[in-house]
Amino acid sequence: MLTTVELNDYFERIGLPDGGRRLVEKARREAPIRTVQSGLGNVRTRFPSRKMGRIIEAESRTVEFPAFVRYEHDSGVLEYYPQPVALDLRFEHPITKKVTRVQHIPDVLVLWSDCVCIEEWREERRLAKLAAKYPDRFIRTGNQWRCPPVEDYLHRLGIRYRLRTADEHPHTFVQNLLFLADYFAPGAGEVDAKALEAIRVYLNERGAVTLAELISAGGAPESCSADLAQKAVSASARTLFTADDVYKAIADGLIVYDLDNELLSDTHRARVYRDRSTLEFSRRIEADAHRETPQTLIDRVFSLRPGDHVIYDGTSYRVVLVGTDRVTLASDDGATEVAVSTIEELFRREQVQFVHSEKPSDTPESPNLTSYSPDELARAIERGRILDLATIDRTAVPVSPRTLRRYQKAVRDAGANPVSRNCALIDRIRYRGNRTRKLPKEVLTLIEQTVREHYNQPNSPSKSHVYIKFVEQCHERGLTPCSRKSFNRELKTYASIQKREGRRQAYQKQEIVWYLDAKDPIHGVRPFEYIHIDHTPLPLETIGAASRKRLGTPYLSLSVDAESRAVPGFYVSLQEPSYRSCMMVLRDIVRRHGRLPNTIIVDNGPEFHSAAFQRFCELYGITVRYRPAGQPRHGSVCERLFGTTQSEFINNLAGNTKQRSISRSVTKSVAPERYAEWTLPALHGALEKYFRDIYGMNPHPAHGDPPEKHLITRMAETGLRLSRLVRLDRTFMIETCPPVDRAGTRKVDPQRGIKVHHLWYWTDAFKTIEGESVEVRVDPWDARVCYALVNNQWHQCVSKLLVQLRGLSRRELECYYEEMVKRGGVKKQDLTPERVAEWLHVLDPANFDSRLREQLEEERQIYDALKLTAVDPLLDARLNEATATPIAPLDHEPGEDQELFGTSAADEEGDEYGLY
Repeated sequence: MLTTVELNDYFERIGLPDGGRRLVEKARREAPIRTVQSGLGNVRTRFPSRKMGRIIEAESRTVEFPAFVRYEHDSGVLEYYPQPVALDLRFEHPITKKVTRVQHIPDVLVLWSDCVCIEEWREERRLAKLAAKYPDRFIRTGNQWRCPPVEDYLHRLGIRYRLRTADEHPHTFVQNLLFLADYFAPGAGEVDAKALEAIRVYLNERGAVTLAELISAGGAPESCSADLAQKAVSASARTLFTADDVYKAIADGLIVYDLDNELLSDTHRARVYRDRSTLEFSRRIEADAHRETPQTLIDRVFSLRPGDHVIYDGTSYRVVLVGTDRVTLASDDGATEVAVSTIEELFRREQVQFVHSEKPSDTPESPNLTSYSPDELARAIERGRILDLATIDRTAVPVSPRTLRRYQKAVRDAGANPVSRNCALIDRIRYRGNRTRKLPKEVLTLIEQTVREHYNQPNSPSKSHVYIKFVEQCHERGLTPCSRKSFNRELKTYASIQKREGRRQAYQKQEIVWYLDAKDPIHGVRPFEYIHIDHTPLPLETIGAASRKRLGTPYLSLSVDAESRAVPGFYVSLQEPSYRSCMMVLRDIVRRHGRLPNTIIVDNGPEFHSAAFQRFCELYGITVRYRPAGQPRHGSVCERLFGTTQSEFINNLAGNTKQRSISRSVTKSVAPERYAEWTLPALHGALEKYFRDIYGMNPHPAHGDPPEKHLITRMAETGLRLSRLVRLDRTFMIETCPPVDRAGTRKVDPQRGIKVHHLWYWTDAFKTIEGESVEVRVDPWDARVCYALVNNQWHQCVSKLLVQLRGLSRRELECYYEEMVKRGGVKKQDLTPERVAEWLHVLDPANFDSRLREQLEEERQIYDALKLTAVDPLLDARLNEATATPIAPLDHEPGEDQELFGTSAADEEGDEYGLY
């Protein structure tokens, strides 16, 4: 970002007026002035911007997000600010002269190297609708959309305004930028000199090779070890160069690659070139192989001849002259010359139509074979065979001479284009008969009105009921009603599921998109690019290992790699999903793979919108993408695996609760709880084996390979990206601990430390920062400690209640507080450290919630063994030394007066808690 001096120099260089300067400075201070919205199925995205040094939020995955990616990597963009300012605009209607006041918040303010520009990104079809609704505000000049009122308003401030559409995005280029993003990062390092030399030697010998061939030539293995984080460096040491060396060289421009036209993810097709001349020569050879002469091009598109008509944008142009490479068109405004290449491009975009002068207006307008049925084409082919037979023996043809002459004339008039000649033989049976509407226009209008007013209602009236209403209205207006069958046929045109049954039912019944355009790889192109995280309750009853008592329904928090469909990590708990579930999944991913994803795709659960989750993703450079609410197909990768896990695995375990879906039919003899035998550790081990050895080793229909094998293979092809490796160390464990609250800070008391959840915590580092605020994290698995960031270093803070808090999690401590409030008759916010200390002497989890204690013990048994709970494994040993003398608990409850609420003798002697 620009410093204050650099910004002022920039203003002077481009000559920005004072008004424009104030607007830019305000945007730099306050943007974004509103939060991004989720509606109409848009996918919100939060991604960390290296250029801006902040989190950038995009409202649309296909419109705004690619634009921000381009800004991020465009050297001509100095800064960009989404939702920068609110423009107070006034629009005057051209006819009524009525003035409308509008508060307009544009999409982005961009500081280009030569100007300041506010840009509004929209889909093409949306701008077309706006232009139809507000023709005085939105106009199209050539291929560029404009909004003159806003342009005039900003022009006075020296700022440009541009309406831009998603069609402008070079999708291949944007996808390649995202693919290379890890190699643009400062931490990516430089390409090893020996590796670069080996790459250049190989390219010099061959000129141009595919990425897959080049990577294979470096000696990289076809598959990598699953433990990529530990063995990646040693594997690269045994090769001439690795995939990471190749991609880093491309990112730095050290070897030649066509980023605009070839996808890096398609390693078996994308080619790397020896030099720029080789690239241009290769492109010229390909162009020559597919080039057509202008006249051949005209014949292929359509047999354009003088007298024909070209229809473009609703205007008909008559063909006057046809040259070798240009066509002269005439209209009411005069004649103009158009290049043949322009006509071809318009035809390819389906923006232009051609009509022969001899052809009647009710015949098809262009020889597009898709507009004819197979039967019509078959009859045309048969007619062509008759013409071929007539050239040999006219007496052998099975049609009359007159019919034969008609066939021959149609072919002659069609010109030299073979497609037009064959289309001329297609019959006109489809145009027989009277095809005009039989129902009067008034009746059709009344059907539409009746459906909108009576059928599209939340009470969902039946078709029969609405038809009766329609008949009554017809009689009132003196019209003859149509039949019920005709009414029902017309009703389908205007019926709205959303208005009758709601948005969710409309979503369930709408068409499913089976094909995604290759320019928009929604599931990514490499492992760990997109990972879905979601939670679900498992239909299973669990029991405790020691007590054999029911512990309830477990919850599965699952992560799925969208490209390979592998399961990088999961978390099973008996507690409802929370921020802790998210962090435990991420810890498990790092434990297994030593890395974090580039993008996490989640739903709109509160745990994913928490400040702690968003801060963690910002810290580790993770983009967060939120699925639209109420549209589960956006998370189909996770949802599908939930269904597969339940149907193939969970429903076959003893104690599964699938029968409860028909609860009225479940008798005591077959009740699931009677047959429960699975403990939480056993379930975790079984899920581990299922995801790794059963699901992970069976071919997946998305790519035909086992997910685990596909993940390893694609990691080797698309680069290990060593710069994104993450250690499961003390710092990472602390960063995955939740902050103390939304603010995340506490003020240091010079004598007692920091107060966290009614208790005081201390570390010697507090002696040097008296009265300052520090960032604080709490350990969800151990209530004895928390962590404070002092001088950019995390310090462990210990509570004085070491003995009483031993083995307690934060969740159990919350239950203690609830019990204190219940027994002591005080409000939770009135709890003091003294009261908590006294109550902790007498309260035991077994006395009021033995089930919770056993649930947490089951979880601790799993995750202690995986080393996913203890931030400091040596903590217990150090604390045992510090508290070698045991403290006898009180054998009575505190009184309800002075002992609980007043000042104790321990306070008078200087020992707050009576422990030392």
